[in-house]
Amino acid sequence: MNQSKVATSSKKNMSALACQASPTPVVPIFILILLFITHPVRSQSCGLCSEAFVMTAKGRNITHCKKLRTLDVELGWSVSSFNSQWTQIDVVFGTSFRSDTGWLSWGVNPLPRPQMIGTRAIISIRQPNGTLSTKLYNITRETKIKKCHLQPTTVDVEVRDMASSYIEEKQYFALSAVVIVPNSAYKVSKLNHVWQVGYEADGLEPKMHPMTLQNFDSTETLNLRSGESKDRGLKNHKHTLRLVHGILNIIGWGTFLPIGVIIARYFRGFSKNWQYFHITCQIIGYSVGTAGWAIGLILGSSSPYYTFHVHRWLAIFIFTLATLQMLAFLLKPESTDKHNGYRIWKTHHHSIGYTLLILIIGNIFRGIAILKPDNAVWNWVYIGILLLLFVVALILEIYSWYMYYEKKNKTNET
Repeated sequence: MNQSKVATSSKKNMSALACQASPTPVVPIFILILLFITHPVRSQSCGLCSEAFVMTAKGRNITHCKKLRTLDVELGWSVSSFNSQWTQIDVVFGTSFRSDTGWLSWGVNPLPRPQMIGTRAIISIRQPNGTLSTKLYNITRETKIKKCHLQPTTVDVEVRDMASSYIEEKQYFALSAVVIVPNSAYKVSKLNHVWQVGYEADGLEPKMHPMTLQNFDSTETLNLRSGESKDRGLKNHKHTLRLVHGILNIIGWGTFLPIGVIIARYFRGFSKNWQYFHITCQIIGYSVGTAGWAIGLILGSSSPYYTFHVHRWLAIFIFTLATLQMLAFLLKPESTDKHNGYRIWKTHHHSIGYTLLILIIGNIFRGIAILKPDNAVWNWVYIGILLLLFVVALILEIYSWYMYYEKKNKTNET
């Protein structure tokens, strides 16, 4: 058999009085849940392929076409028997591509599950001068773990008629090939395939793709006969966990904890029991946030080949500081302490509290950024929550200064 071959690389998101006294902060929580449920993080559409794709696929023997779940890419294919031991797959793979330089890839993986490591990939690279090159690559553990340079090589499947094209008026980049796979290693009814898009290349070496969930989720087990995804249930389960992880963290860490801070700063003059309301909000926020944090750990452990290190370690640091804050309630000295214990406790408690707010807001936005390009709803909903809390805090701040000067003027008059 001809010694050309295939596959792809995939590198591989208050308390009772506080709520009664200021009910408006609760509203965005329900909006948040409704918006996130009705606007899934990533599209599961699988309709007809685009006009540009149809133009690219002309002359190819394509019987199936679908939009894949991530990266806005399209795949067309047909299956035929090459002989009793080999199956022929005609493939066309493409996407809108507006960069002067970059690459796209599609490949198959003989391992038990679809993943980047072990993929036999066809990668097409677009150079700054507009030239296109299509080669075969083997994505090994060294490529992923040791960051070895990825260079063209031979693979254990045969590939014929490799080609790539770029339609300038449509800004559409595509590759095509005839892939012949051994039946002993690849099943037509359960083919593990991987796809990827990147925007940097050095000669024939594709550089690292963007570090977003869409890029890491670009894998699937596909029934080539029916066109159905065989791992949709697992993917949907992980998607649901990510959805719950984000909602719980935004509600717990990102909403209730700031409300608790607002209560502590501004509600002292409204109720002698403000501390109980403050503590209640913090307990709710800590409990809900911890549940979201735990789900994040589960998601991390289920994805051994990629980790969002900064997001993960910030989350662990936030949980640690928040736990210390909760324990501080039990260690709080009396305000009549003669050894300045209360003053020291208060200084540390306030310092850690405000530091937590900054870290929480920053890490929530970092988590939202991981969802690119499907993060607009998350961004605007949380920005709306922060703006609402800011307006409430600003009004209370102005009111507290007004009351302060009123009291001062009355004292001066007397």
